[in-house]
Amino acid sequence: MSAQLKLATDIPKTRDASGDVNGKIGDHIFKTDSGKWNVHDNTIEVYLIDKHDDGSVAEEVFIQFSSDVEHNKELKLQPQRSPLAWVSFKASKPPRVVQCIEATLFIETLSLSPFEVKGQLRGTTDEADQPVDISFHLKQ
Repeated sequence: MSAQLKLATDIPKTRDASGDVNGKIGDHIFKTDSGKWNVHDNTIEVYLIDKHDDGSVAEEVFIQFSSDVEHNKELKLQPQRSPLAWVSFKASKPPRVVQCIEATLFIETLSLSPFEVKGQLRGTTDEADQPVDISFHLKQ
């Protein structure tokens, strides 16, 4: 029997989720009812996507954490490993991506089947020290 290599295509595609996402990034409102999620190698990735009225993406918040995360406990975000969070300003000229630093992630609810996640992300960005304060509740 020969060993089989896993291809990058074996990574599951992101799936749509809906719910309530409310908060602020800097001095503007971040609000959406849609997001995406993925689970791979016991790591959960959540994408919170705020869109303009025309459907183009304004900002996207990426949050990554372990699937065995402790519920109802504040987690300090790490610079290069899980848990971590990034904010993409896609509508900016030029578009840019900044990391959330000095931040905490609080997961209140997590279920993988069916998918549901409820939590809060609070911190600042590493660029211009913009405060990030977002509450999210997404379901598949």
